[in-house]
Amino acid sequence: MLSKLLLLFILVQFGLFAQETSAKKPTNINGKALVLYSNNFQSPAQWSFSNTSTPSANWLITTNLNVAPFPSFNPAGFFTAFNGYAIIDSDAQGDTAHQDAILSLNPRITACTNEPFVLLRFSQMYRKFNDTTSVEVSNNGTTWTEFVVNQGMFNSTNSANPEKVTVNISNVAGNQDTVYIRFRYRASDAWFWAVDDIEILRQDEFDLEAVELISGTTGNWGSKIAYTKLPVSQVQPIKVSGKVKNAGYSGQGDVKLVGASSGFSSESTPDIVPPNLSAVFNLNQDWTPTSSLGNKSLGLHVESTAVDAVPINNFYDSLKLEVTTDLYARDELIREGRVSNNFNSIGFEVGNVFDMFQDETLTSARVLVMGETAANSTLFVKIYEAIDNNTFNYLSGSDTLIIPALTQDTWYRVRMRNPELLETGKSYLLVAGSEGNPVFPGLVIGTSGLSESFTTFQKFNSLPNWYSFTEKPMVRMSFESVVSNEEIFSKDLDIQLFPNPASGSTFLRLNDVSQSDVIIQVSDMTGKIVLKKSLSNLEGTQTIELETGELNAGIYLVNIFVEGVKTTKKLTIK
Repeated sequence: MLSKLLLLFILVQFGLFAQETSAKKPTNINGKALVLYSNNFQSPAQWSFSNTSTPSANWLITTNLNVAPFPSFNPAGFFTAFNGYAIIDSDAQGDTAHQDAILSLNPRITACTNEPFVLLRFSQMYRKFNDTTSVEVSNNGTTWTEFVVNQGMFNSTNSANPEKVTVNISNVAGNQDTVYIRFRYRASDAWFWAVDDIEILRQDEFDLEAVELISGTTGNWGSKIAYTKLPVSQVQPIKVSGKVKNAGYSGQGDVKLVGASSGFSSESTPDIVPPNLSAVFNLNQDWTPTSSLGNKSLGLHVESTAVDAVPINNFYDSLKLEVTTDLYARDELIREGRVSNNFNSIGFEVGNVFDMFQDETLTSARVLVMGETAANSTLFVKIYEAIDNNTFNYLSGSDTLIIPALTQDTWYRVRMRNPELLETGKSYLLVAGSEGNPVFPGLVIGTSGLSESFTTFQKFNSLPNWYSFTEKPMVRMSFESVVSNEEIFSKDLDIQLFPNPASGSTFLRLNDVSQSDVIIQVSDMTGKIVLKKSLSNLEGTQTIELETGELNAGIYLVNIFVEGVKTTKKLTIK
């Protein structure tokens, strides 16, 4: 464990210091893809272990749902975890141990005969730290082809619980009478990897997938930056792109991105996407939200003339933002991770770059302080003029606040000591920070979403340099005219869910909310979101209907985010 902390300190220049988040969900093939073979660890004798670890460390097949070394993965969310699942725990071996452990499926797979295009799909739980996770496939039991997974994850980031991973293994397993698979984990003082629900699938011929939405506005900073809350004064045209994957085995030559909103529609230029590859498409016109206050939304999907096997995955989550009177924000509204100073005697600052398109006066900042923050931690905000990646000129700041013991995540409004004029055509870095606290974990600030490269920065009080940070801290600009230092959202949420159990519909009652943004997500026990609602500026007592008539009978989790603060209710559908 010690070496992980020391290495984190060294790796701070890559923006990986003391942060935790859920990684972007990987591609998930659903729908018509035919399952040729499956294994859910119900028969542990079908699996064998080998390792060259020092000391010896093997995979474990278990039905215990609470053995992951990182708390957000307990209980395990695998759909068939009660049958058993496999886990390799590097953290338990200590900081001088080395793992190279293989989990092999003993029965050969014979389902790929006369199947030229095949996929391997499995569910995982995983926390990344300087390790290699891979699937190895063979058609003779001797020569193995390695497929490395989780390559795009940053250190100290998490997968979902659980998360589906799909690997195209056609070049090894296609049309083969016998196929062998195994999972391999190589690490030193890392965290863990767990797998379950292994399937071999027949790949569809035509299957486009909407993978990732990319949007933002380019200002003085020179990078495209996405904002989720825009003051009327800062509304600008937004460039919109979509990453598309061709998950089918045939190429498609007329793929295009399509976007539509009230009074707006645009398409990209059609282009070719080869099989098993991805491409980025750009709308030919920028989208400019209307300047009236309230929520704005742009719907987007990908299409071609081919009949898609799984059309439901052709749609992106809508591009959403809110036009406000005075709040300027880049975070994605739902807290996903955290940033702190694990070396508590060292103060730190972390924040986001904002471009200014019209003059505004910064009067305060809003900062989401997490409930795990140590009592008596300090909190301040500062504003810098952003010149380049290494040059930030201090302009002004706030007084230093003392944070009491908290019972939950709390939004703080922090008043600038003197209002600061932010000028048109310039860029500014707004940070929140702490002077340090000898009590672990010190000040902890919520994060939400991955940041565009070199648009979020962190600094440590004992070090001269600024470092790029990969997560967006929940630190927002406010141009409101009269402000004071205060907790602006701190009380326990009073939420009722009724009827429960439910059939056709259920209701959420939120009591005593104040100008709050609310996001509601209903997910099944595999982690798949089956219903989602977003509401803005709710006031007083609100009753919200959730239509559940199309949901299958079973247990669901209802996650309610009020200004980023999360409450979870369990819902039973009859």
